[in-house]
Amino acid sequence: MTTTVTRRVAEIEDALAKALRSGDFDVITHDGERFLRPVLLGHVMEDAIISYPLLSLDRAARELERLLS
Repeated sequence: MTTTVTRRVAEIEDALAKALRSGDFDVITHDGERFLRPVLLGHVMEDAIISYPLLSLDRAARELERLLS
């Protein structure tokens, strides 16, 4: 991966984090990687949530960069 592609992936990841963060989603960091996590409060019993679905922003950014190239 070239520096240009690496930089573009990072820019896309930042844009995704900004664009997708809203009242229904949080951007969290786990082990140095950012993920989009839905906010499930009010939708289900908070005690019943075993795990939250996560979307890797890095993986999404890499796929978007590939599709746009």
